[in-house]
Amino acid sequence: MEDIMGTKKFPFQTILTWYQHNGRHDLPWRQVYEKPIKERLYKVWIAEVMLQQTQVDRVIWFYNRFLVKYPTIESLASTTYDELFPYYQGLGYYWRARRMIELAKNVVEKYDWVFPDNFEKLRTLPWIWAYTAQALLAFGYDKPSLAMDANLVKIFSRYYFGNRYETLSEKMIEELEAQLKKENISGRQMNNALMDFWALVSTSIDKIDKRNYPLRDCLWLTTEGIKEPLKKRVIQRSEKWAKLVVFLHEAHKSYWSSLSSHFEPFLIEPTSSDDRRTVQDYFSATFGLEVSVRPSFWNGIFEWMPVKLFHAQIQTGTLKQKTFSKKDKDDWIGKKLILRTL
Repeated sequence: MEDIMGTKKFPFQTILTWYQHNGRHDLPWRQVYEKPIKERLYKVWIAEVMLQQTQVDRVIWFYNRFLVKYPTIESLASTTYDELFPYYQGLGYYWRARRMIELAKNVVEKYDWVFPDNFEKLRTLPWIWAYTAQALLAFGYDKPSLAMDANLVKIFSRYYFGNRYETLSEKMIEELEAQLKKENISGRQMNNALMDFWALVSTSIDKIDKRNYPLRDCLWLTTEGIKEPLKKRVIQRSEKWAKLVVFLHEAHKSYWSSLSSHFEPFLIEPTSSDDRRTVQDYFSATFGLEVSVRPSFWNGIFEWMPVKLFHAQIQTGTLKQKTFSKKDKDDWIGKKLILRTL
């Protein structure tokens, strides 16, 4: 992999040129780059939270409305979940709204209202994963950092290996960022360009305009996509990174809800290959609870995302969330999920 990098530099400038003529320059979160640093970082972060697993067109309206109500990190840090929820409702993954308040308070207390400009310091903040830290550095500080989400990985994997499902080594990512820095390319513009390139151009090999595809020496293009596996591989990978839906119960008679207005189970991002440990760590960090977790009993599709379903029970601690009946839980499954047996 590294040998390939040594002889074949990625054509960042080609993507930038394409972006200048074809990019989505009018997106509202791309209008904040000239704002003062505190305001810019806050609005970049809000966009990153909302854009996770949510289509761009759907986020725009929510983003603009949210910032009218919460224009500064101070206003967000001082609100409550119940006050915030109506301005987030409709985006899904509602646990994120609670995390936003917690993180805003941490930034206020630890860093005097401004997200730090250092990857390691950013990662010490709760709910700032590697991607979010990279995005804040790139979009907020314009550093030569690649916000390496799944789509960026696919672009580089297709270019070098002809297959979007290949993984990139840490060394390869470091070399790509070193090239970005050496060529003095804006991290902000480059990440926007790559994201738009995947969203607007990248599709199946039989649907692209091969004559005008910008990356002429992309291995995926020159090999006619023959190295890229078909759907079976996609399903296997999606199950590996499925979100975790957790039904926290009391003897299967009553079920705690992540919301007070109606029943909603807890939706958790996978952070390791050990899903049950991830669930335990989540409840410990969020609510101070020790829980036991049964093996996943179903998997399926929720809001077009693959999910795995788990039952969990409190062993130590008290949860003040509202509880609902088993019927409410079963109704939620019946209405919200497309189920498949494991």
